[in-house]
Amino acid sequence: MTWCAELKIISGNEDVIGSVLANVGYKFVEDKHQDSGKWLLEHPKYSEVSSSKEVYTDAIEIIEKFNKTAQIEKEDSRLEFVSVRYESSSGIMKRHFFAELSTCVLGGAQLRGEGRIIRNSHLSEDEIIRRIKEAEELEKKKKEATLIRRMSSALTKPAVLYVMELLSISDPSMTELGHIIELIVEDCDGDLTEFTTKAEQSRFERSINHPSVMGLKARHAVSKNQLPPKPMNENEAKSFAHRVGQEWLRKQNNKY
Repeated sequence: MTWCAELKIISGNEDVIGSVLANVGYKFVEDKHQDSGKWLLEHPKYSEVSSSKEVYTDAIEIIEKFNKTAQIEKEDSRLEFVSVRYESSSGIMKRHFFAELSTCVLGGAQLRGEGRIIRNSHLSEDEIIRRIKEAEELEKKKKEATLIRRMSSALTKPAVLYVMELLSISDPSMTELGHIIELIVEDCDGDLTEFTTKAEQSRFERSINHPSVMGLKARHAVSKNQLPPKPMNENEAKSFAHRVGQEWLRKQNNKY
């Protein structure tokens, strides 16, 4: 017997979607039954399940992560669950529907490639246009490959998605900035020396915690700790957390 989930692509590039899901162990193929317009989500672990509910729960989880990641990336991609499909060894097909559908409203624009080319007066106009289009296509593929790595990383590791969410906040609180560093500290077993010095980490943490530095925005209302020798202001704290966060994310993305 075979289990899979039936999905719909509400928006997005199916090649990008398929590559992201493939990086995290799923197979995403177009359903060939009667031009249904649906796509099938398959995974080796589905061969071990005993009920449609197990496939449904797993499919919903990966769809929600994918949609949330696409939203953070401002990538116009969205998947929607349709049903769970079961096919017996004799070819009998059954579809299982669930009432509790989950959706995610997205905003954002598609990536656009920008090609650069040095004009040569000896080239014909047609050749110039051809080279420009070629450069634009290469740039588009490069951006898509980078996007696929970032989204795959977010679907694989919960901390990556959490850090991405925190970095996307336009006006983060000191608590939210602190969470970025805490998540990375946890992932790095307490050692951030790959991304910053211990002195700068301490300066950041002592600054965001202390009400004498951050006022009402400080993480603590009262602190008996001494001020750091050179306290960070709000902009410096944001810059520090974002820099460390982005560098850590790049390291996670390079695994794909």
